[in-house]
This record gives sequence, structure tokens and C-alpha cells, in this order.
Amino acid sequence: MPLDDDKLAGYLGDHLLAAESGVRLFESVEHTWKETSYQSVFEELRRDIAADRDDLAGLMQRLG
Repeated sequence: MPLDDDKLAGYLGDHLLAAESGVRLFESVEHTWKETSYQSVFEELRRDIAADRDDLAGLMQRLG
């Protein structure tokens, strides 16, 4: 079954938007929990989501 380019583009765009929102959310959470034992947990989550976002953006660029 062939991929529907429009549906795939929509899905990837939505996923990229959600990842960017997640990065921004965890930046805010990091600031809120700064200098607590939780800061490093939220920092790691933000970095992981940012890496996923960057990978997805690269994939989208390669796919056109």
C-alpha cells in the first residue's frame, strides 16, 4: 500500500509541532524547578525531546 504524501506530511508536521512545544514546556519546567533535585530530570527530558525534534526535522528535510 503506497504512502499518502499529504497524510504523512500532516502527521510529521503535527509531530514536529508537538516536539517543539515539549521543548519549550520543559525549558519552562527546568526554570521552575531550578536548583532542586528535579532540575536534572527535566533537563534530560528536554534534551531528549530536542534531539528527537532535530532528528524529525532532518527526516522531513530529506523527504522533501
